[in-house]
Amino acid sequence: MSTPIRHTYTEEQIAAIADAINGSTTPIDLLHNTIDIVYRLLLAADPDINPSEARVINMHRYAIPAVQWSAILHAASDRAQPWGMAVHIAVDLSPILPPRYDDPGVPDPKITVRRYDPLVHHIDVTLPAAQVIAAANAYIDRLAAFYGQDSRYYLDAVGSWQRHLSAVFSLACGTANGSRTRVHRHRPLSLLVQTSSGVLYELTWNGQLRLCRHCGATVTDDGAADGGNPDCGHEPSYPVDGPEPGTWTFKY
Repeated sequence: MSTPIRHTYTEEQIAAIADAINGSTTPIDLLHNTIDIVYRLLLAADPDINPSEARVINMHRYAIPAVQWSAILHAASDRAQPWGMAVHIAVDLSPILPPRYDDPGVPDPKITVRRYDPLVHHIDVTLPAAQVIAAANAYIDRLAAFYGQDSRYYLDAVGSWQRHLSAVFSLACGTANGSRTRVHRHRPLSLLVQTSSGVLYELTWNGQLRLCRHCGATVTDDGAADGGNPDCGHEPSYPVDGPEPGTWTFKY
């Protein structure tokens, strides 16, 4: 394989890439516009290629500085954030960008992505989902009452619940094209969230197994041990009469 042609985008070319990214109005449009401008500029700088006649582009013919590669990917991902498609765009775009190479002499380009967040976020919460939210708050109160408000169990649980529930109500989890989110009950203490951009994810309670601190056996609610060392006295990691500790996480 021949050595790739190394091309460093000029400030004007970086600005053109930024305009293409900012001017995109849908995720598909964003993916197309980014790839189009990235390779159109490379073809225009290639003395052996006539851009107007190019039909198939060999992406491995070119290479761009790693800092510019990363800046383009991050800018496209940021532009996709209001649609909840940041990760999807990054995953789809990264394998079709030109190869990259390290060049310490190339400055990190600053690509400013304009914000397109809508002014209103409509959230529909079903009655069962509202009951889950109330149950989660009550469960956190139980953790505080049993373990104390300074305990790691309480602080980890309340912190993860507040952080993730706030994200559901913010514009960080994929609201666009109408900015409507629907929240359903998923399981006890867990929610299922569907955004208007088609992203579906869970706000899931992850309970902590009660294990023996010495041999790792699972300790059940009645104090019996499953597995581990039969000669061990089995000291549970948290009391058998206490509420199960845990945290909430997003699962896509």
